[in-house]
Amino acid sequence: MRNVCYLILFAATIIFAENDSLLNLDTPAPLTLIQNGRHKIYQLLENGEIKQIQKLHTQMYRQIDTSLYNIFTPYEIISFDLLFGRFFYVSNLDMMDTITKAYYNKAPAPNDALLNNMQHLLKKNKLTIEQNMEKLNEKKFDFCNIFLHWLISDARDTLDQNTLNYEADRYLEKHPEGEYADFVRLKIRYVYRPSNWGFGLSFFSGLGLFSGGLEDIYSNAVLLGHSFDFFYKKFGFVFYNQFQAATKLKDSIIVENDIWPQGVKLFQFSPAIHFGYLVLTKRVYIFPYIGIASHSASIADADTSKYKSDAEIPMHSSPVLGVTFDWKLAPTRGVLVKSYESGSWTIRTDLSVMNTRHNRYDNKFSGYLVMVKIGIGGIAWPIKRDGLPKKK
Repeated sequence: MRNVCYLILFAATIIFAENDSLLNLDTPAPLTLIQNGRHKIYQLLENGEIKQIQKLHTQMYRQIDTSLYNIFTPYEIISFDLLFGRFFYVSNLDMMDTITKAYYNKAPAPNDALLNNMQHLLKKNKLTIEQNMEKLNEKKFDFCNIFLHWLISDARDTLDQNTLNYEADRYLEKHPEGEYADFVRLKIRYVYRPSNWGFGLSFFSGLGLFSGGLEDIYSNAVLLGHSFDFFYKKFGFVFYNQFQAATKLKDSIIVENDIWPQGVKLFQFSPAIHFGYLVLTKRVYIFPYIGIASHSASIADADTSKYKSDAEIPMHSSPVLGVTFDWKLAPTRGVLVKSYESGSWTIRTDLSVMNTRHNRYDNKFSGYLVMVKIGIGGIAWPIKRDGLPKKK
């Protein structure tokens, strides 16, 4: 009878040992143990058996040399930390960097169903994790809550990111300082804004209209040129490189002892620098400005063979007033941040008036040049991250 009892006790011990070991140790090869263990954990997670997962998790770390092999990815390690209610890594954020760096020095964890479905599994067990958070203090609870939402959010979903940004702003209002706040700013909150510096470019044509004494000397001109725009916040600095073509003399004039006969073709150059303030509206950028311009005139190359003269009416600095309208055509977007509008392609129209101050050369050259321009261009502001933590 005693022998029968021993046999029953021995059999029960074997059965209990087999049930107690969730991991099949008949194949002690580390990679096989890792694959089998991860597959079993995936099945248990699907069924919500958290205690069984903890048991198997501990067993795998005992049986496998983690100095050579990665059982889990850093993402999975932190997820299990939340799932088991330990909150070790959210209490020691530096350890997140430590396990991430250590991961690349060992054999990687398998790319399997557990890794590919971890986000889904976390969502499925979200209620369990949130119940475990209730034992934390307010600051740590708030951080773990947004941290969990960050882990289970879909990085490709803009709506998810907008929700995270809202939660991050609320967290930072409540807890503006400390390593948790820096983590939220750096890792979770992705808000973009235009840089203070903006840039633009345009190519244009137009018409130059002379008035006063100049109207009696020059015919109206065709304008051609381009501009480079620079903005800081809403203050602008624009350089215009422009010239007037197809201008003819209406009357003979004397320039530096050379006679320029009536009908000769002229080349006129009018560089300008404009300073102004940019007004942004839904459909147009408005840029009223003042500036400094110059205007010179010489015989066009086409007529130099007929009228050999090196003389020219020299440049004189003169004031210029005007306004630019950039009508929006199509928005431009950031190179890396496609969802944020950074500027627009535009149709540019411009009206300006300048005093050529050629009367300093000869009194009968007094008058103004009115320039009407139309062209195509664009204005853009580089996109940058907003609210990043300051470097220590």
